[in-house]
Amino acid sequence: MSLEKFETIYAENNNIPWDDDLPPPELITTASTLDAGRFLDIGCGYGRAAIYLAKRDWKCVGVDFVESAIVEAKRRATAANVTPDFHQGDVTNLDFLQKPFDLILDVGCLHGISAASRAAYAKEITRLAQPNAWYLLFARLWENPHAPPPSGASGISEGVLKGLFEPAFTLAHVEYGETVVSEGDPWQSAWYWWQKVDNN
Repeated sequence: MSLEKFETIYAENNNIPWDDDLPPPELITTASTLDAGRFLDIGCGYGRAAIYLAKRDWKCVGVDFVESAIVEAKRRATAANVTPDFHQGDVTNLDFLQKPFDLILDVGCLHGISAASRAAYAKEITRLAQPNAWYLLFARLWENPHAPPPSGASGISEGVLKGLFEPAFTLAHVEYGETVVSEGDPWQSAWYWWQKVDNN
């Protein structure tokens, strides 16, 4: 989905599907098993995940390419009395981030960027993940290699995902399901738990 489309969604501010009070339960459960460390939210939107974990002593960073989303994320963090770092930026070029992270989250960002940009995205995730760090990814699956997703839709195949992240990451767990957004038709989706390989 284009920047202009996301800007329109945020400008209209009606029933934004990812504007929940809490982050996904998959993140909450995973983070509860870890010591508080450094957290990166890719495509952070209004910052719900970073704000949630910042309240639990994580050092949090969120990145989104929509300026109005970042402005609102900062406002909400201030209201919650926490101080995550929120940045407007391109997730395929995160040169402004240097310190590695213990936990990285992407809820629906990777599957929406162009195929040509995905390798740059994966390179940044690999660079920023600590050895043994967890990378949680939620993606729309589109497994037909001979036909693109419907016009305006996004999707990525599991084979492409493995090509992007293996062998730097090990795929530890997958949970498959169906997702419905704004009363639309259901689509195949999955949560992926990737762990960064420790080569030491």
